[in-house]
Amino acid sequence: VVSDTQKNVKLAFASYYLMPHAAILDPRMTLTLPPHLTAMTGMDALTHCVEAYTCMAANPLSDAYASAGIKKISENLFNVLENPNDSQGRLELAQASTMAGIAFSNSMVGLVHSLGHALGAVAHLPHGLCMNLFLPYVLEYNKQVNGKKIGELLLPLAGADIYAQTPATQRADRA
Repeated sequence: VVSDTQKNVKLAFASYYLMPHAAILDPRMTLTLPPHLTAMTGMDALTHCVEAYTCMAANPLSDAYASAGIKKISENLFNVLENPNDSQGRLELAQASTMAGIAFSNSMVGLVHSLGHALGAVAHLPHGLCMNLFLPYVLEYNKQVNGKKIGELLLPLAGADIYAQTPATQRADRA
């Protein structure tokens, strides 16, 4: 994504030539990342996973990566924010971010990203912050037509016990 601050737009571009063949995940590279950036990048990865899982182009491959990424983020993000030197937690977050990229590369992102790109361009806000602002509202908006799939997010977010104890009709609200 390239930001044109004079026109207040963000320009996305894609090409198969930009697709990596390998990724090196070294948590030491993130140890000096300030907590607010850790939080925002975590929320961006979470949004990638959630949108990949709930979009119309979702498929078993994207669902598997998205679900695994959500679980890793929900289990590690808050701990890394409280303990910035947690290298294992940072590795889990890097793996989750990679899984998120694989997930949405095999499905799509959605309304959260559309709104977030527009707001970020006009208001010059960080991408992850925009994702964090819009995600709950877009999920609420989409519950009417995609409530079952949104409800399935409760499993990687909260774990098997809470998922099993929550009636199916209430899972989307709890997610």
